[in-house]
Amino acid sequence: MGVDNLWAATEDCLLDEADSLGELLVRLRAKVPTALVGIAEFARLVDRAKDLPVTAAAFPFGFELPLHMDIPAADLGVSIVAGSKTAATFEEAGRVASSGSASAIARLLEETGRDGSPLGRVVGDRLVLEYDIESTPGRVHPDPGIFLYPDDAVLVGNGTRFDDAALVADAIASATECPFGEPELRLLRRVYRAMDASTSVRAVGAFPSRNSGIRLTVAGFRETKRVVEFLHGVGWPGDLPTVTSALSPLEQARAFAYLGVHFDLCPDGVGPTLGLSCYAAKQQWLHDIRHWTALLNGIDAQGHVVAEKLSALAAATGTETLFGRSGRLRLVRGIHHVKLVLAEDRIEQAKAYVFLLMVGMGPSADRQRPRA
Repeated sequence: MGVDNLWAATEDCLLDEADSLGELLVRLRAKVPTALVGIAEFARLVDRAKDLPVTAAAFPFGFELPLHMDIPAADLGVSIVAGSKTAATFEEAGRVASSGSASAIARLLEETGRDGSPLGRVVGDRLVLEYDIESTPGRVHPDPGIFLYPDDAVLVGNGTRFDDAALVADAIASATECPFGEPELRLLRRVYRAMDASTSVRAVGAFPSRNSGIRLTVAGFRETKRVVEFLHGVGWPGDLPTVTSALSPLEQARAFAYLGVHFDLCPDGVGPTLGLSCYAAKQQWLHDIRHWTALLNGIDAQGHVVAEKLSALAAATGTETLFGRSGRLRLVRGIHHVKLVLAEDRIEQAKAYVFLLMVGMGPSADRQRPRA
């Protein structure tokens, strides 16, 4: 069965499992260690996810976990693939809303899923939503961050795809009402001049509720020295020796396969907050904790993590078969990447991005029901 058919069949299975992603999370509670997401914090995740379709679990979804904090909090991320049942749910919500983030998400899905779409040609058919989970219960939920993810071989830093990068940034800006004029365009061109052919723009997005500018991810760096040269080239206003001191020990320990750099394009330049993401292998969806041992030990040695959370990550990875109402389901849990967040001359945060994925294996995963 092809990947697209497998996703579609899994979406069908999940419709029998729960009425929302929030309800499914309740059933999966035992698979998320309380050291990582506490009882009250998990309840807030469920409250946010109850408005999301259960079919989203057919694609990677998961949690942003602050490893540097004693509080076991988490934010939520979901993936959407154009043409799926999940996408259709968001598109319908967007038509009903007619404005706001729901409408923006729907427009992007419709555009990337349309045959011959210039935007779809660049970014493919995947969109990711990042939900900030409010620490105060009962507050109005902020709009999610919206991100498009070109394949790593598309927006490469050889200077030939700048117009395509600008197209993606403009699409995100239009969807989120984030400023993207001549100052940001000049800054994006500066970013491209600082890149080389071994790096590429891997994500373009924005958080409408944060007013922080267009967020870029440039990845493919394999050496600390090259990251520092790139940041100098784009004019990051922070302390470059701090970047070196954070990454060099990890590089020496061979704790990562490559690095990603996350920063904001603002009207007056690159924002001061910097994310440094470490990927343990070329493959990004790793469900074996052994891939991450060297990296986690490295950031632990630097004093950036809570020890209890670090040990709990091992219990948040792996694969197993569950028996649901639709039959057998494979649950895959792992770590996508680990990020250090710098502000000027200090490391402020360390985060793990863990994912979950459901794969239908029972009788209903072998055939698709008629679409409504």
